[in-house]
Amino acid sequence: GRMAARATSCVNPDRTGAGSGAGASIAVEAPHECDAGMQRDGVAAVPPTGRGERSWWLVQLVEATPLGIWQEQ
Repeated sequence: GRMAARATSCVNPDRTGAGSGAGASIAVEAPHECDAGMQRDGVAAVPPTGRGERSWWLVQLVEATPLGIWQEQ
C-alpha cells in the first residue's frame, strides 16, 4: 500500500559501491516532511520528546511495511 511505497522510497539498496567488500548495503534517507497524506494514513507528525522528527516519521513508515516487501527489494 501507500505506507510501503513511502518506506521503500526511503530505504534502497546502495548502488554507489560504498559498501563494496563489506557485502550488501542500504541507503536510507528519512522523509523531509510529514504531509497530509502521511498523517491521513496514520503517521503521527509530532515525535515523542527527545526524538527527531525525520527519524520518527521513518520509523513509523518502516513499522507499517510488511516484511515481504523488503525481500522484493
